[in-house]
Amino acid sequence: MTINIETADLERRARNVDTALPPPTPTLFEVAHRRGIWEVTKDGRFYGHYHSQQPAFDAVEAARTPPWRATAAFNIDGDLSQ
Repeated sequence: MTINIETADLERRARNVDTALPPPTPTLFEVAHRRGIWEVTKDGRFYGHYHSQQPAFDAVEAARTPPWRATAAFNIDGDLSQ
């Protein structure tokens, strides 16, 4: 008795896995201070106005951190700590 095992499907899957993904497009953030207002742009488009410097830079940091990388600290009860 002979068993014929087809490997074509496995070979096709291996070729699909080996293909490289294109590199991600970089995102450009700009922070400018104009007439007492901090302005943030993302890829040349308006992102927000802020009255002080630190919230503007915090907004850039929050926008550039992917949601799946955001971390939260929990206390023993499982509540979010502030």
